[in-house]
Amino acid sequence: MRCFVVATFLLATITAWSPVEQKIQIPFDLESTPLQIKTNSLTGSGEMIRVVTFTADGKVIGAVEMWFKSSVKYKITGSCKNWYSLFPVQPPEEVDKTWTIRKNTTTLSIECNGVEVLNYQFSDSNDSSCVERWGGDVVELIKFSGKESGNEDTASDTYRAKPKVCPGFTVDGSVQGIWNDTDPGQTVTINCQKSSFERTCTDNGEWSTDIPTCEKQSKSNRVHKQERF
Repeated sequence: MRCFVVATFLLATITAWSPVEQKIQIPFDLESTPLQIKTNSLTGSGEMIRVVTFTADGKVIGAVEMWFKSSVKYKITGSCKNWYSLFPVQPPEEVDKTWTIRKNTTTLSIECNGVEVLNYQFSDSNDSSCVERWGGDVVELIKFSGKESGNEDTASDTYRAKPKVCPGFTVDGSVQGIWNDTDPGQTVTINCQKSSFERTCTDNGEWSTDIPTCEKQSKSNRVHKQERF
């Protein structure tokens, strides 16, 4: 129990951007919390992102790599994608990039500046060991690799656990109609024809109030207005 509390505390502290340190194992439950990494590497620079994943007892699962060649390529070691391949969708051209790595029990996905560039199903590998190693809820530690691995992470500048966001919603009859996902601490205003409401996104990614209902103008009122001379 004590180890669990320590790991939870450490994960909570890295929701803020932290400098990348090489060769240090970091408690990180990748299945429950996406990993975000910032880079400013140029395409063609040859720099690399390399994140090694481990089980709770320190056993290596595999690594996720992004290589900034003439086109950005990726690799997932651990019997999945052991050779560099082009992303199905090339990342945006901006130099400053924020990468988001997500994993569930069957899939690993990568976004770059909000664009999904990879959605890899472990079962698509020709090697059944890919599912055996990566499948399930297995990642509890990560490490940005150092020189001892042969492939050094030279691109990752800062990282964090992606903060939880409050989900987007719609309100029929409101002025705006649709609200996107909202970061914790932000308050949105819903303007209706006769009133307005506020909702605040809390730190745990939940809205402070239920979705309001805008009172719709009755048909009789509309007809009455139309009949005015």
